[in-house]
Amino acid sequence: VRNAVNLPAMDAEQYRDLEPFILLAEKLGKFVSQMIKGAVTELKILYAGEISVKNTTPLTLAVLKGFLGSILDLEVNLVNAPHLAKERGLKWIETKTTEARDYTSLISLRAIAGNTTLQVAGTLLAKNNPRIVLIDDLSLDVVPEGTMVVYTNQDRPGVIGHVGTVLGQNKINIAAMKVGRKATGGEAVTVVNVDSVVPEKVLQEIRDFPGITHVRCVNLN
Repeated sequence: VRNAVNLPAMDAEQYRDLEPFILLAEKLGKFVSQMIKGAVTELKILYAGEISVKNTTPLTLAVLKGFLGSILDLEVNLVNAPHLAKERGLKWIETKTTEARDYTSLISLRAIAGNTTLQVAGTLLAKNNPRIVLIDDLSLDVVPEGTMVVYTNQDRPGVIGHVGTVLGQNKINIAAMKVGRKATGGEAVTVVNVDSVVPEKVLQEIRDFPGITHVRCVNLN
């Protein structure tokens, strides 16, 4: 799009450079909006490492597009996303640092909804492969695509088996599973990539297991 109102101008070379980050930023926005409980009033967006010295405005617009597109029943694009965010009272703050912990570039979102917060971070690996690498303070390596069941729990035997059994009994195929934890027996987060949308009644079956604290089905299509 050339010279669109509210859309920063980019030549073809700049767009090719930023496109993988734009797609990642939109997926991070989608992920956060479907994971957090309550109405989000503030989004803090941090660009760290090499991406911090580039034109990050299109990335911030992509975050807003992804975030709002998952919760509004209307078309959201890079042009109208800031206006729609302001209408909803959503405040966003963009910060940058040249330091990126363990990564060449990192995009972090921190959403605030009342007393609830959620932080998610993503990066690009070799050949521009997007990854979610942090959920709150738990590290993991997740491909942000398709449908995912995301749950937090106390790390104890039987949890993964329970989730796999419930999904299998409901004929929901598991494509991949990633777990993030700090210590044995502590808090853990698990992301299960599945081949179909998971109904609420199935999510409730997963919640019924002792120690599972938070379950969401996230669609990044």
